[in-house]
Amino acid sequence: MVGHLQRGGSPTAFDRILAAGWAVRAVQALAEGQSGLMAGVEGPNVVLRPISDAWERPSRFNPDYASLMQILAV
Repeated sequence: MVGHLQRGGSPTAFDRILAAGWAVRAVQALAEGQSGLMAGVEGPNVVLRPISDAWERPSRFNPDYASLMQILAV
């Protein structure tokens, strides 16, 4: 999922709700004494994963989406 900064535009309502959901889940994790985790999205759910997943798991980003985004931005 490409965020609003990468798209070069203002945040949408979805961007703002998603960021708020991540923030709430991250603060909840800290309040529960958890650390070393990041909030993310899995399907419709905000989930916590180890930060190491960000560099140890292969990316599922489809590079064709970048090309499609450029075509649609014209």
